[in-house]
Amino acid sequence: MRRTLIIVGVVLAAVVLAAIVVEPGGDEPVAGSPATTAVAAPDFTAQRADVELHALQLPMGEWASGRHSSAYRSARPWHEWDSDDCSAGPLGDRGVTYDFLHACHRHDFGYRNLKRLERDFGRDTWNELDRRRVDDTFLVDMRSDCGPRTVFQRPTCYAWAQVYYLAVRLGGGFTQTAGE
Repeated sequence: MRRTLIIVGVVLAAVVLAAIVVEPGGDEPVAGSPATTAVAAPDFTAQRADVELHALQLPMGEWASGRHSSAYRSARPWHEWDSDDCSAGPLGDRGVTYDFLHACHRHDFGYRNLKRLERDFGRDTWNELDRRRVDDTFLVDMRSDCGPRTVFQRPTCYAWAQVYYLAVRLGGGFTQTAGE
C-alpha cells in the first residue's frame, strides 16, 4: 500500500509539473504557456491516480481550496469539477447542526470522474467497489464536519451524516453502463 501511494505521488507530481509552466520567481502561469492555453490530458493511469487523490485521499480543506482555485482547476481541465451540491431535496447541504457542502462536492467529483474515465478510456472505473470507496469517503468527510461542533450539535450532525450516506448507498446511481 505504501509503495502504491509513493508511486501515485510521483505520477501526480510529474503530471502537475508537466501541466504548469511557471515564470521564474513567480507563481502564476506564463501567458501563452500550456497552463493558460490548452493542457494535454495525461494518460489513463495518471488521470486515475489524480482522481483517486482528489476523490479519496486529500484532506478535505486542501481538496476544497483546490476545487475553488481557478488556477488549480485550469491545470486539470480534463476533470469534471461541477456539482449539484447536495441533491438531498428539502434537506439541502447545510442545516443548523451540519454543513456537508464540501463533502457533497467531493462526492460528486468522485462519481462524475470515475464515470468519465470509464466513458473516455473504456476501462472499468465505475463499479460497485469504486462507488463504495467514494461513498465511504463521503461519510468520513461528513463526520469530519461534525467533530468540531458543540457537544449538543454533534449527535444530530452524525445522525444526518448517516442519513445522507444511506441515501447515496441506496439511490446513488450505480449502473453498469458508463455515463448514465
